Amino acid sequence: MATFRLKSDGRDECRDEWLVAENVSGKRQYLVHTRAPRFVAEILEEDDTSAILGPLSYSLASGQSLGRFVWIDRVAFQTHPVEQGLLDLLGRAGEALAEYDRRLGLEDD
Repeated sequence: MATFRLKSDGRDECRDEWLVAENVSGKRQYLVHTRAPRFVAEILEEDDTSAILGPLSYSLASGQSLGRFVWIDRVAFQTHPVEQGLLDLLGRAGEALAEYDRRLGLEDD
């Protein structure tokens, strides 16, 4: 199994980097990062404190947060500077969700 650094340079062959999905009942939404390092994170609303239960959660400018991360690729968290790489990746995740909301007309005015 390959180990990936926390960097996605956009050169991956996968065309779509970010996918937004929801479960069948429509009660839960997820953000999927399809380029290495691949992960799935649940999109949690501002009033949902259950994200605190996970080892990693990330607050978004929209008032939502990402939590309950499932890493598909093995990530070398011990590499330096892991903090900046993770913040860059999660910042791009927030931008992707904001763009998704804009395209659906869901952004706050």
